[in-house]
Amino acid sequence: SQRTVTITVTEAYFDPARVEFTGTDSTVKNNWTEIENHVYQTTRTYRGDNDYIFDVTLKDMGDYSVGMSDLDVPAHYWEFTLDNTAPAVEKIQYYMQVGSNVTAITPGQAENQRFYGNARIYADVTVREHNFMGRDISSDYADGLDVKITAERTGTDYSDPTHNWISSNGDVHVLRVNYPGDANYTFSMNYWDMAGNALKDSYSTEYFTVDKTRPTGKIKISKFDSVWAELVNAIT
Repeated sequence: SQRTVTITVTEAYFDPARVEFTGTDSTVKNNWTEIENHVYQTTRTYRGDNDYIFDVTLKDMGDYSVGMSDLDVPAHYWEFTLDNTAPAVEKIQYYMQVGSNVTAITPGQAENQRFYGNARIYADVTVREHNFMGRDISSDYADGLDVKITAERTGTDYSDPTHNWISSNGDVHVLRVNYPGDANYTFSMNYWDMAGNALKDSYSTEYFTVDKTRPTGKIKISKFDSVWAELVNAIT
């Protein structure tokens, strides 16, 4: 939620007026405390979502200077991001495609509301996130996308659904999920940004079916009962 930087300077001829802070937050007051003889300290606290750069240059009374670039300091100590904002799904739209004809559809929110379609279905999920990482979570990465898809009663032409990020414009990113094969599907997802924030709202499971296969077989009547017999005999 915030980050505090503590700066400690050891200098016999220290002059606070000769310390220059630059970067994203260079307007904070230059308040120093002498914590022991010739040792001075100050803190700077960063709050609010932003991409920050911290830099400081010190000149002593003899005009000798030292800055962050002169120190053996990893870059992530002075270039960092604060992110308290959870990713949000702004929109999800499902489509059914027959040839070049694409129709928007609405899946069900429960098994008894399942949508049944007779063609390929795909979904575009629009996510808003500033510190975006377009990958799936794994044992190596705790940030990214976690897609949960179940496929039951799969058909002979079934193939696993696929997903990929198809566009990214500033903070707006679009995920496409393809369902090419016959099956009863459910879909849900979560997403964690680079700061560990999960989706703002829980994602409701959606239910739909792809069924591109026509029924096959023959109808054979091997025996008529008396009612059918009378009906057939009446047809002359």
